[in-house]
Amino acid sequence: MQPASFATTRLLLRPFQPADAAQVFQSCQDAQIQRWTTVLFPYTSIHAASYCEQTCPQGWEQGTKFTWAITPREDESTILGSLVVFQRDFVLRSYSGSSVEDGKGTPVGGGQTDIDAGLWEVGYWVSPSHRGQGYLTEALDAVIRWIFFEAPPQLAHQVKSLGWRAEVGNEASRRVILPLGFLLGKTIHNFVFVEGRKPIDIWSATLSRDGFVSARARTGP
Repeated sequence: MQPASFATTRLLLRPFQPADAAQVFQSCQDAQIQRWTTVLFPYTSIHAASYCEQTCPQGWEQGTKFTWAITPREDESTILGSLVVFQRDFVLRSYSGSSVEDGKGTPVGGGQTDIDAGLWEVGYWVSPSHRGQGYLTEALDAVIRWIFFEAPPQLAHQVKSLGWRAEVGNEASRRVILPLGFLLGKTIHNFVFVEGRKPIDIWSATLSRDGFVSARARTGP
């Protein structure tokens, strides 16, 4: 699939380029990005170069992972953050002793809990100096519009809904999605969010086309 670029009121979303690697490396040294996201630790300049030169272009080519650099509309060389929509190609699994809560915090089960492969999810980060300005919600709104209404038909037919997951306590990530119509779902305990790391508790949410349209009708274009 050919990479897509588009502009919002303040932002330009474009594919990552090799020249972005130094800024990606610097941003991913941030303690909050390392704490709350799935970036490798320690994160090196080699990781950043591979991300910009290989991982991101390959995702577009394969049609399973679409990553955008978020930049100011008037200066596309400055990286504000990153946003990705991806089709998970593995099953994430919680282990024995896990339990699941519904959106109100009520336990609804225990034991092993799988979230199936094949679901489409969103992920993002913003660099420390650009937080608190609503950039991620603005960027995600544009990406969701593209996914649901403007993407090539073969992709639109695949993506019936979008998912979101974050470690419990990541309030900043949750604030990004709520204005866009995501519905909070289960809280899953003792969940393997990143292979090789210790189990954690995660929040989950989903967004349908109708939910997105309804949310935007309430909040305006």
